[in-house]
Amino acid sequence: MIDPAIEDSFVETEASRCIQVGLLCVQNGSEERPTMCQVVSMLENETVTLPEPQEPGFFTRRSTTGFAVSLEWNQDSVNGLTVTTLTGRA
Repeated sequence: MIDPAIEDSFVETEASRCIQVGLLCVQNGSEERPTMCQVVSMLENETVTLPEPQEPGFFTRRSTTGFAVSLEWNQDSVNGLTVTTLTGRA
């Protein structure tokens, strides 16, 4: 997950912490995602215990051809649209 060009110039525990916080920020439900204040606290304070991220609602993986392939959808969503047209008096 780390670019080989920088693999000797980072602290593994810090990189792991950043990845875990990033995963927490993309959780499917908004109630499962941390606030920005919590994110800053998690990144600044190494003693804060991070919760384990849940399984993502959607993820992709690169195929051997290099194109992203959808692997999983955990939840369907429904979008509604209401259109109101206002007309003047004749």
